[in-house]
Parts: sequence; structure tokens; C-alpha cells
Amino acid sequence: MDAFLKDIRYGIRSLLKRPGLTIIAIVTLAIGIGSNSAIFSVVNSLLIKPLPFPDLDRIVAIWEKMPSRGVARNEVSMANYLDWRAQNQTFEQMGLYRWWSTNLTGVDSPERIQGFLVSANFLNVLGMKPSLGRGFSAEEDQPGKDAVAILTHGLWQRRFGSDPDIVNKTITLNGVTRTVIGVMPDGFNYPTGVEVLAPLALTPELARSRQNHSYYVVGRLKPNVSRDRAQADLDAIAARLEKAYAVSNTGWGIVIYPIIEDTVRLYARAVLALMAAVGFVLLIVCANVANLMLARAAGRQKEMALRAALGASRSRLIRQLLTESVMLALVGGALGVLIAFWGVDLLRTLNPGDAAKFAPGWDRLGVSLPVLAFNLGLSILTGLLFGLAPAWQIS
Repeated sequence: MDAFLKDIRYGIRSLLKRPGLTIIAIVTLAIGIGSNSAIFSVVNSLLIKPLPFPDLDRIVAIWEKMPSRGVARNEVSMANYLDWRAQNQTFEQMGLYRWWSTNLTGVDSPERIQGFLVSANFLNVLGMKPSLGRGFSAEEDQPGKDAVAILTHGLWQRRFGSDPDIVNKTITLNGVTRTVIGVMPDGFNYPTGVEVLAPLALTPELARSRQNHSYYVVGRLKPNVSRDRAQADLDAIAARLEKAYAVSNTGWGIVIYPIIEDTVRLYARAVLALMAAVGFVLLIVCANVANLMLARAAGRQKEMALRAALGASRSRLIRQLLTESVMLALVGGALGVLIAFWGVDLLRTLNPGDAAKFAPGWDRLGVSLPVLAFNLGLSILTGLLFGLAPAWQIS
């Protein structure tokens, strides 16, 4: 530790001897590291932790498929869903939802909002509870008992002024009066773009329908059940249904996907491509700073020769030079945090509101602890990358 502290003190003096070169290197590193940190904040919010659900590894999206027609994801029929729910051995719960675009009236000016009709246990499958009020009860998916609704936090703020007494008040959706029974927590955005949830009334006719494929299904696996085992369970159910209902189910199979993979699939490649692009920028930055360090090293040959003559080993010289490089990168990384904050604000400004609404996690985009940890690790790695070649050559 004593030798390491000496390396740091000597490194500071050495960097201050050539302030122009040091400032140029720090600014260059700050741009490279800061841009990577800003984009990593997008990756962290949109791809790694977009959904605030507990036990995310147990939640899956369940689709129908028809390989003979090249269909890998298809909406589900109600009767098939009910059979899956009744016959499976691997799921703790299954729920479903469907799009429901509705008119909100009776509150200031009318507005078209995005709603979803859901099964009564939908929130239980996700492991979520309203922050105000309660969730749907089992009987509220029956016709005549479904005149209730749950608001998202955003709609509650925007149209109802964050009224703390909103629960048990009534609103009008598509001309039907519904009682507000709850408000979801801030950050809840599933299905993407949701503003209001209402129970799906399960009529006898609907329960027998196998031709209308218009529902989306999510499931929560039982503890310690793998997706492969669940897939095998559903494959067996699909085979039984194909035999029992040949007219409607011939050729149809079932496929499951992790809930995060299924949710972000439309924009994951674009985000990862952006991350790769700024990664290449950082490599260019490392190459440029390495050239600066090589130019600086040319003037330190006598110093290194003297240190070697006094007994310093090659590894000792390399350690000293790498310490200076890492110190330079850490200062650049610290300045890069400020650039990351600016970059995140810029991304928020450039992204249209509607696009952000359909990207879960966008509202939590920011320089968080994981982003700061990424910044620190990237700074150290960058210092080693651009410092190794000059250190090896000069030593």
C-alpha cells in the first residue's frame, strides 16, 4: 500500500508537469466514457430492468404459434387459454389481456386513452398491487360485475390531479360508468402504453371461442420450475387440444418467452446497436490517448533508464506507468459522469412522448448506481487499455 501511494503521488506530479497534454487526454476520455455511460443508462433502464415486477425470472409471455406458416408469435383464443390454465402442471397462475381503446368522458374535456381488458388475476400474475385501493376480485370478471377500473399513476396525476380520494369515485369509459377501485404505483407500464385497466367479462360464448385469436397471455411459473419444463408441459397440452379440436387447433402450438425479452424485442436491437456504436467511439478514444501517452513517453526515456539503473524492475516500471494511466482515466470518468447526466437529459428531450410511453423503464432513465458502477469499471478498463502499450514500450 505504501508503494501504491507513492506511485499515486509521483503520478500526480508527473501529469501536472505537462498540463496541456493531460487536459486534452482527460477531456477526450470524458467524452468517450461519458457517452458510453449515458447509453448504458438506456440499456439498464430499457433492457436490463424495464419492469418493476418481483421474481421476473418466473414471469413469461405465452403465445400460440403455427410453424407451418412461419408464425412464431400469435395471439391466443380464449377457449385455448382456459384449457391451458386448467390443464397445466407448471404454472402458479396464468392471466390474459387485450387492447381496449376507450373514451374518457365526464372529466373536463373528453380524451381517447389506452386501456386494457384483463383477467381478474392479471395483477397477481405480475406480482403487482395498486398503491391506492385494491386489485380486481375473482367475481369481477363476470358479466354485470365488471363495472370497475384501475388507473395508472400517470393518468391519475394528469387527469385527476392526484386526488387522494379517487378510490370509489366513478368515471365514464365508452359511455359506461365504472367505479375506480385502485391506482397503480408510479413506473407501472405493462402492457406497454397502459393508462387504465378494466376486467374482461367472461361470457359463456367467449369461453367457447377457439377461432378468435386476439388475447395476450402471461404466466407465473411455480417456484423452481424451469422454462424448458414449462414448455414441455404446454407442448403436451397443445398436442391434446389438436386431437380434441382438429378443426380449430390443427397446426397450432404454444411457445413461451421470458417477459423481458418479449417486452423489449421491438427495440432491443436498436439500443444494442447504439451501445456498440459508442463502444467503437471509446476504442477510438483509447487509441488516440495511447498515441498521446506514447508521445509523452518519448520524453521520459532518460527518467526510466535512471529508475532502472537504481534497481527498478520492468514490472515496477509498468505498474507506475499504468497507475498514471488509470488515474488519468478515473479523472476523465469523473468528468464523464457530468457528460452522462447531460446525455441522459438530451435523450429524454429527443425521444417523443408517445415512443417513451411504449418503452417500459424510460420514465426511470437516469444516472443510477448501476450506471455509476459501470462508469467506474469502464474508467479502470480504459486506463489499462490505453496505458498498457506505452507502459510496455517505455519500460
